[in-house]
Amino acid sequence: MNGTKYQILVLNKQKNTTEVKTIKSQDIKVGQIMKLKHNQRVPADLLLIKGSERNGSVFIRTDQLDGETDWKLRKACSSTQPLEEELLLNFEVEITCLPPNEQIYDFRGKLKRSRNSDEDDIEESLSLDNTMW
Repeated sequence: MNGTKYQILVLNKQKNTTEVKTIKSQDIKVGQIMKLKHNQRVPADLLLIKGSERNGSVFIRTDQLDGETDWKLRKACSSTQPLEEELLLNFEVEITCLPPNEQIYDFRGKLKRSRNSDEDDIEESLSLDNTMW
């Protein structure tokens, strides 16, 4: 499983463009933006920042963790869903949340997205609905 390949978005600073890079699951780091495909296994606990549907909805299965085979609705963060893929790496984002614990159905956090100096920062509450695992 550690050798499974996944895609992440990276910023090419020389060209000021967003590029897709393939890495192994063992090399995934906190803060990277992953690009998952339809029916691809989620390799780690993730925050859903953008979905392919217009409203940011995705359905996941958690049978590997809790044995439940029904589909669960998850929603992208409302402040990042409207952004084009190229813009996702052009913002400074701070995410705060509770430390890891055994309660897999409980997640609370906050996303703070910095904007330019003329505008206020955007803050958004996060819940289990914004996660994929």
